[in-house]
Amino acid sequence: DLNRPDEALVHASKAREVHQACGTRRDLGCALRALGLIAARRGDPVAAAAHLREAVRTLDEVGDVQEARRAAQDLRRLS
Repeated sequence: DLNRPDEALVHASKAREVHQACGTRRDLGCALRALGLIAARRGDPVAAAAHLREAVRTLDEVGDVQEARRAAQDLRRLS
């Protein structure tokens, strides 16, 4: 829930750790996108952009075109 960014950060960070460890790259990309949105909500556009760029790259690599586009749109909104 982006209305509770501190709590969301804890959950998204844990998801990133789990998916990195398991090698579930699509889910890792989604966790990175969530971290980007959370960082943006918390007022950290630098961290948001870094997470979203990594999300786009990861999602492109696994062929999830729709999620990669969503992450790219989120990244453009930061500008």
